[in-house]
Amino acid sequence: MQTRRLTYEHLIWIIIWILALGIRLVNLGKAPLSEFEAGWAVQSWQAAKGETFTVGPNPGYIFPTAALFFLFESSNFLARFWPALAGSLVVLALYGFRHLISREAALIAALGLAFDPGMVALSRIAGSPMMALGFGLIAMAFWLNRRFIETGIFVALALICGPSVGMGLTGLAIAWALGRWMGVSTGDPSEAEALEKPERPSKDLIRLSLLIGVGVALLVSTLFFHYPSGLGAWAGAFAEFFKGWGNPSGIPALRLPAAVVFYQPLALIFGLIAAVRGWMTHDRTIRWLSIWFLAALLLPLFYPGRQVFDVIWAVLPVWCLAAVELRRYLRISQPLIVSAVHGGVVFILWVLFWMVSHYLTPGTQTWLALLVVPLLIILATTLVGMSWSWDIGRVGLVWGSTAALSLLVLASAFGASQLRSNRASELWMPPPTTIQSDLLVDALKDIALQQNGRDDVLEIISLVEDSSLRWVLRGFRGVQFTASVSQDVYPDVLITMAANSNLAQLASYRGQDFVWYEFPGWEGALPPAWFDWLDARKAPVWSDWVVMWARSDLFPGDSSAQPNVELPSDGEGIK
Repeated sequence: MQTRRLTYEHLIWIIIWILALGIRLVNLGKAPLSEFEAGWAVQSWQAAKGETFTVGPNPGYIFPTAALFFLFESSNFLARFWPALAGSLVVLALYGFRHLISREAALIAALGLAFDPGMVALSRIAGSPMMALGFGLIAMAFWLNRRFIETGIFVALALICGPSVGMGLTGLAIAWALGRWMGVSTGDPSEAEALEKPERPSKDLIRLSLLIGVGVALLVSTLFFHYPSGLGAWAGAFAEFFKGWGNPSGIPALRLPAAVVFYQPLALIFGLIAAVRGWMTHDRTIRWLSIWFLAALLLPLFYPGRQVFDVIWAVLPVWCLAAVELRRYLRISQPLIVSAVHGGVVFILWVLFWMVSHYLTPGTQTWLALLVVPLLIILATTLVGMSWSWDIGRVGLVWGSTAALSLLVLASAFGASQLRSNRASELWMPPPTTIQSDLLVDALKDIALQQNGRDDVLEIISLVEDSSLRWVLRGFRGVQFTASVSQDVYPDVLITMAANSNLAQLASYRGQDFVWYEFPGWEGALPPAWFDWLDARKAPVWSDWVVMWARSDLFPGDSSAQPNVELPSDGEGIK
C-alpha cells in the first residue's frame, strides 16, 4: 500500500491557506451588515428560529448559516463565516491546476489569490458569490484530476449558491465554445488537452456521481427536508439570473473593469504579457485561460443587472496567467546579485513615485515631475542591460516592479478588509452600505435598561422595514415592523427614515438621527478626483438617515413636548 508523505510543497500550500483564511477571518464581524448582506442573514436567522418565510434564491448560503445560528448565537461573524471559508478554499483549488500551469505557477497564483483585494473583500461579504466561486473552482479541480464523485458533490454545492453561479457557468460555456471554434483544443497533444477532453468516466460512475450530487443538493437546499421550499429557491437562482437581463441595476458598465485594473494591477499586467506570449507560441493552456478571462470580464459588461462582484470570475484565470509569466523569472542562469540589486533600486524608485504623487497637486507640472521616475527606471534597466546582459536587466525590472505592485495589492486588500470594510468608497461592496447600526443598538439598549431593567425588552415600532434594520433589531423583544402607525399609538420608541419624520405624535418624542445608508456619490466608473480615490479611497458619498424617536416621558425630569433632533433638510446629504 502506497502512503502519501507530507512534502515541503504541501507545507507551503498549508501555510498559504492559513494566511488566506486568517486575512479573511480577522475582524470579520466588526463592520455592520449591509442591506445586501442582511437580506440573506435575516433569512438564515428566521430558519434557525423555525419561522416560516420565503426562501430566497441562495439556499446554499441560507441554510448552512442557519445551522450556525442554531448551534451558536447569531452574529455578524457567523453570517460571513461560510463565504470567508469558501474564499480561502479558492487557494486550495489551485492545487488541482498544477499539471496545467506547473507547480511553481500554481503556488504563485495561490499566493496572489490569498491576498487579492477583490477575493478578500468578497470573502468578507455575507451571501456574496464567493461560495459559488469557491465550490465551483474546487469542482473544476476535482474534474481535472478525474475525481468525479467529488466533482458531483461540489458542483451541487455551487449550483445552490445563488444567481451568481449563472454568471460563472455562462462565462465558462462561452469560453469553451470560443475555444472550440478558435481551435484552441487542436494541435499536438499537451496538458491543456485535460481541460478540454477529460478522461471519460464509466456510466456507473456518472450515475453514482449524479445521485450523490443530487442528494447533497437536496439535503442542503432543504435543511434536511425541514424547508421543502428550498427546492424552488434552487431553481429560482437561475430565474433570478435571467431576470437580470431585463432589470438594469444602475451600476455603470465601466466600473467593473475599473475594479480589475485598480485592484489587480499585478495580475493584470503580467497576465496580459503571458496571454500575448501564449498566443504567439501557440500555448493552448495560455490561450484557453485568456479566452476564459475575456469571457468572464466582458459578459458582465453586457448584463443589465450587473454588480461589480460579477467580474470576480475573471480574477482566477488572470492570476493563473500572471503566475505562468512570473514563473519565468524565478530561475535565471545569470548572476542573481546584480538582478537583486537592480530590483531593489527599481522598487525604491516606484515607492518614490508613489510618495511624490501623494504630495503633489494635480496639474501639467505634476505629471511631468512624475514622468521622471519611470524614465529613471528605464535608464537604470538600460545601463544594467548594456553592462551585464539584457536578461539580468529584465529580471531586475520584473522583480522590483513585482515587489512594488505586491505592496500596492497588500495595501488594497488591507484597506478593503480592515480600514474601509463595508464602505461605499470600495468598488467591490454592493451598495448601499450600513454605517451607524451599532450606535443605534447601543442607544436602544440604554433606553431599555432604564425603562425595563433589561437591555433586550423595549416596545419598538419601526416604519423602516429594510433587512438591515431587521437584522440589528433581532435581539429585542417587542419589535414591530409596519408601513404606518395610528396617531393614537405611542410606543416607547418609533424608528423612521429622516425624510419621513412627519408623524403627528412625534411632538411627544425626542429624536436622534443615525447615518444608516451610504451610497457612492459618483455616476461614472471612478470618482471625479480619481487620484485621491486611488491614493486613500477618498470619494464623494451620499448618506441617508434613520431617526430613533424615544418618548419624552422616558427621560426623568424632561418636560419637553417638542422633538429636538436636527434633521438634514431633505433626509440625505453629501459627506
